[in-house]
Amino acid sequence: MRERAGQPVPLVAHRKAQVRFFTESAERYEVPSGADCFYFFNPFSAETLRSVLARITGSWYESPRPMRLLFYYPSDEYRQILMDADELTYVREIDCSDLFPGDERERVLCFETGRGGEESGSMLSESLKKRAPG
Repeated sequence: MRERAGQPVPLVAHRKAQVRFFTESAERYEVPSGADCFYFFNPFSAETLRSVLARITGSWYESPRPMRLLFYYPSDEYRQILMDADELTYVREIDCSDLFPGDERERVLCFETGRGGEESGSMLSESLKKRAPG
């Protein structure tokens, strides 16, 4: 895992952006070439997470760009998968425990990818594909 030590990283870009929400199978979702921010609410298995991450990084490899991945209410298994992915950059954790006191999963994990050139995106995509079943 790469980490930006001591550097404040804004989560909101200062540009006009279009936000779209999709309700479909995450495993079959075709990532648009310009998509650069992804939000997840721990809705599926670890195997599906690996598959989805492979699709996202595959899209980055085809059209390199900075990307942010946000995970609300992550399980310990999600956290481990994300932290173990050498090609993901951990940005920060946002504590949301004020929403439901006493629930330690009330947080948002923030990661970036697409910062290390084509080689980095390719490695991430391939490493996640190897970990994904089937």
